[in-house]
Amino acid sequence: MTGSRNGTRSRDDGPAGPPGGLIVGAYATSPYRNDWHPEFESRLFGLLSAMPGLRGLEIPWFGSLHQFDDNWLLTHLRPHWDLVLNDIGSGLRGVAADSTYGLASRDRLGRMSALKMAARLRDDVDKLNQAAGRQAVIAVEFHSPPPQMSSSEALAESLTRIQSWDWGETSLLVEHCDALVAGHPPAFGYLSLTDELSAVISSGTDFGISINWGRSAIELRDPDRVLEHIAEVRSAGLLRSIVFSGAASQDTEFGPSWVDAHLPPAASNTNRFGEPASLLTPARMKSVLDASGQLDWIGLKIAARPVDLPLAGRIQLLSDSIRLVNEAWASASV
Repeated sequence: MTGSRNGTRSRDDGPAGPPGGLIVGAYATSPYRNDWHPEFESRLFGLLSAMPGLRGLEIPWFGSLHQFDDNWLLTHLRPHWDLVLNDIGSGLRGVAADSTYGLASRDRLGRMSALKMAARLRDDVDKLNQAAGRQAVIAVEFHSPPPQMSSSEALAESLTRIQSWDWGETSLLVEHCDALVAGHPPAFGYLSLTDELSAVISSGTDFGISINWGRSAIELRDPDRVLEHIAEVRSAGLLRSIVFSGAASQDTEFGPSWVDAHLPPAASNTNRFGEPASLLTPARMKSVLDASGQLDWIGLKIAARPVDLPLAGRIQLLSDSIRLVNEAWASASV
């Protein structure tokens, strides 16, 4: 647990933030998502390693540690970075290939396929820890596909199986994605938060819940109602982390309204590379942290526009966004 809000300042970084800093999904800030430019990625990692307020990285897991070269990643990650693995990519690929695929699938074969992938992910956690020479992976985020044919009972069975494996000190989490809601199309359409909580509780495991601000806002179609999700999870004693990722109720350069495109915080005089229409504002960040209580870690996952924004602008956007979270943290109370 992070415990108190007494973060440490380094150099002249502005307000103290969460102890240790933020877990940053920097892959979302890169302009290269489906192709690989190792020279750019090397420059990005170098700049991230010197960024104040960065505790470590969220690693997207698509069935491997890196979409193109696992060894490259293992040799470029900084040993002091704490890491979080997120399996949303492998889940999306699995469902695209087989509509029954998922840890929450009512179809046994589809669920077994997802569990096989989870076992591979566990092996990759070992690889990362061995490369760092310590327990570098602090958490793994799982999800509850497939859409429309999932159940809380099936997810509970999967969670029980997953926790029976040796994860060391790694925390196991279910990250809530938007559920099916009548009246508007979903981004993911996975289990409801209530069903995910029921699965965790009935499984008797140590799984916790992670809330992605943007995905809850997309589901609820109201940025202020995200606090309802936080209250529901916190009241069950299962809230472990918050990931700040934005959304918009209107079309933007990132895509249509309510798209899951990791919008950055709202633009301002002190966040000039932010998104003007983003609903993720400093005031809402503060209200989330006020409502959350103690957390194991806090994440930040944001994309950048325009698509040709230079690397320097992307780094500035990350730096400004970290500062906004730190300011919200410094003014929030438990």
